[in-house]
Amino acid sequence: RQRPETVADARRVLLEDAAAPRWQMQEALLILAHEGTAEAVEILETYLPTAHTRVAGFAECALDEGRYFASVPRNAQEERRMMKQEVRRAWEDRAIAAQSKIWEELEPQLARYTYELEVARRLLSKAQDEAARQNWQIQVDVLDMLARMTEGDIEKEREELALCEAMIAEIEADLAAEDTSTSAA
Repeated sequence: RQRPETVADARRVLLEDAAAPRWQMQEALLILAHEGTAEAVEILETYLPTAHTRVAGFAECALDEGRYFASVPRNAQEERRMMKQEVRRAWEDRAIAAQSKIWEELEPQLARYTYELEVARRLLSKAQDEAARQNWQIQVDVLDMLARMTEGDIEKEREELALCEAMIAEIEADLAAEDTSTSAA
């Protein structure tokens, strides 16, 4: 009996050998379930949709375990790396929120205020008497103020975005340096 012993063996059994016996598939699933790497999880995810009916439940359990073991650090170095990745994700979420606010809320709002201001200025120039002119001047002043405030809000969000991008770049540099030092060791 040729038992799969490595991730490469497990990949071969599950993804390349359609005639593999059930016991070999189960051994391969166990290896991948306890490997604790993204590669092992990827193999399990690829295999699951085509899993033999008799091992489908076993494959689902293996995938759950594989995902769990891949998310748990095995040493202090992995724990620190995962912490850095979590921090990066938090800054990425913050950057996405700032960019989304600019694109989805502030820029459309500025376009609306700018258009309203343009219309109010035209109506101001068409006003027939002093009372109408004063009324339209107030509208122009309010819309101008709202537009300037929105421009200020856009600028604040762009500053937030720049801050986030700087943090993300620095964290990515830390992670890349860690990868370089790990591969050199």
